[in-house]
Amino acid sequence: MKNSSTYLTRFIVTLFILFLCNYSYGQLTSSIALKALKLEYPRYKISNVQINDFSLSPSVPQDLKILSQKGLARYNYIPPGTHGYGCYGELTEVGSHYQVGNLGNEYIVMAVARVDIDRITGIREIPAMNSAEVEYTERIVKITPVGEIYSDIFVGKTSKVTATFIKYNDGWRLKELATNTKKLSIPDYSSDAQLLKVFQKEQVRQDSIRLVDSLTKVAINAINKSESHTK
Repeated sequence: MKNSSTYLTRFIVTLFILFLCNYSYGQLTSSIALKALKLEYPRYKISNVQINDFSLSPSVPQDLKILSQKGLARYNYIPPGTHGYGCYGELTEVGSHYQVGNLGNEYIVMAVARVDIDRITGIREIPAMNSAEVEYTERIVKITPVGEIYSDIFVGKTSKVTATFIKYNDGWRLKELATNTKKLSIPDYSSDAQLLKVFQKEQVRQDSIRLVDSLTKVAINAINKSESHTK
C-alpha cells in the first residue's frame, strides 16, 4: 500500500512538472524576449541635418556651421546676386562616417546617438493572432559628435519602444520594432586612435585652406589697389 502511494505521488509530481514545462514553453517570457531583442542592439538615433541651401535667399544653415567648427563638414557660401549663388556643404572624411542617407538636395540623415536596450516593462500576448507585444525602453549610452549639436539629446535619456513577436511551432520570433532608431556599424572616433588622427588631419587641412583663402584675398586686394593707382 505504501509503495502504491509513493508511485502515485511520483506520477502526480511528474505530471505537474511536465505541465509547468509545457506552460512556460508556450509563454513569451521576459528572458526569451530580451535575448531576441539584444541581437538588434546597439542601434542609433538619427536626425535630418541641413547641409545645403539653394533657396532664393540662401544662408549657411546653423547645423552646418557647427559641424564645420567640429571638423565634420565644410562649405562654400556664394551670396545672392552672384552666379551660382547658394550654400554648398559637404562632409569631411570623419563626418561621412555618421551619414546614414540623403533626404532631397538640401538635407542628409545622420546618426546622433547610440542607444541600447534598457529594460522590458511589459508583455501582452494576443492568442488569437499567435503574437505578442513587448513594451520596453531604449536608453542613450553615447552621443556622436553630430549629436552634440542638439541640447535635447543626452546620455541616459530613455524612450518607449514596442516590439512584435510571432509564435511558431518552435517558439517565439521577433517580427518588427516600432522604433525610429537604426542598426548601424559606426566607428567611435573618440576611442579609435586611427580615426582620431584622421580627424586631427582634417582640422589641419581646413586651417590650411582658410589660411590660403585669406592670403589669396590679401593678394587680390593688393593687386586691385595697385591697378587703381596705376590708372
